[in-house]
Amino acid sequence: MRPLHFGDVLAEKRATALSHSLPEMWHLLSLDAPLVAIVWTCLLSWSVDATPTLPEVCALGLAVWMLYALDRLLDSLRGKHPLEDRHRFHRLHWRGFVFTLALAIPLESWIVLTLPHNIRFAWMLLGVPLVAYLLLIHLTSLRPPKEFIVALFFAAACIMPAAIRVGVAPLLGGGSLFALLCWTNCVAIARWEKDVQPHPMTEWAACNLRSLCGAIVLGAGILFLVNGSSAVAGAASVSALALWAADVSWGVKGSRLRMRVLADAVLLTPIASIAGMPALRQHTFAHLLTILPHLHAATLR
Repeated sequence: MRPLHFGDVLAEKRATALSHSLPEMWHLLSLDAPLVAIVWTCLLSWSVDATPTLPEVCALGLAVWMLYALDRLLDSLRGKHPLEDRHRFHRLHWRGFVFTLALAIPLESWIVLTLPHNIRFAWMLLGVPLVAYLLLIHLTSLRPPKEFIVALFFAAACIMPAAIRVGVAPLLGGGSLFALLCWTNCVAIARWEKDVQPHPMTEWAACNLRSLCGAIVLGAGILFLVNGSSAVAGAASVSALALWAADVSWGVKGSRLRMRVLADAVLLTPIASIAGMPALRQHTFAHLLTILPHLHAATLR
């Protein structure tokens, strides 16, 4: 067997990049979860008139990317279970991911230091059990119901900016619905990727995936009746119906990678609601508005 040369590695990486579509690369680069976190954070916050700031949105998106990229890198190194495309991609490009993570850490630290103390403290408190969970699954043989735990952490992080401003009570309905949607999404991924050793809780949920989608639609209807017009209820119900349709149409028969991309894509339904919200032109992106005149002047020079 001839030795593997540097040129062979470059050729393999180039072939990997060219063999995947743009949506697949969006997933392989771990950009799917950060975008989902950003759009749902904005929607949940604006639904209770608690506008997040641009630094908060950026800090959350970057933190989610760092956690997902690190988790996939660690998974790719373990090699105990069959690797998915995302794990193979991270292992193949591990130097690029490590370099980007090294740049992201000081950037994230700087952004976090600019946040209000209460939000910074709340996210730090949430980070302690999250780090403990990551250490648990990567350093021990224990296997908690990861889909359920990841969904709880993800939903809690997205709800935090609004909860700090208006309290938890106004977000109970929408936040609980979003947490259920996150769990259902994770369960769908485990079902479609045919997880060989699912947790009993995940195995039960996977067998009842379509019922979970129906529960989300029912919960969205109740939230709509209680709160009146609810963008959160609409986005959650559309996402649940899309998950249900994907499972009926393709499910375990579809390509694992494409189903994984689809599972995250259906969670981007808040974009339609956000586009029509006046808050989009207010505090969240006010930082951008202040620099636009300077950018325009620079282009005219």
